[in-house]
Amino acid sequence: MDYNAKLQQAIHAGAKIQVHLISGETYQGQCLLGDRPGYYSIQTGRGLFSFPSWAIKRLKNL
Repeated sequence: MDYNAKLQQAIHAGAKIQVHLISGETYQGQCLLGDRPGYYSIQTGRGLFSFPSWAIKRLKNL
């Protein structure tokens, strides 16, 4: 599934999301555009984490 449209909507709306990656990690926070094409960042309570869109296993709005 292509999550790019959902991520773009979350960024535009300033919505908080939960991202579960194929590596098993889960992050919650506000999504931002990443510093490279195809990458996004999520601002969590513990800092800023960057990930490629292809690594997303599940995504949901909070």
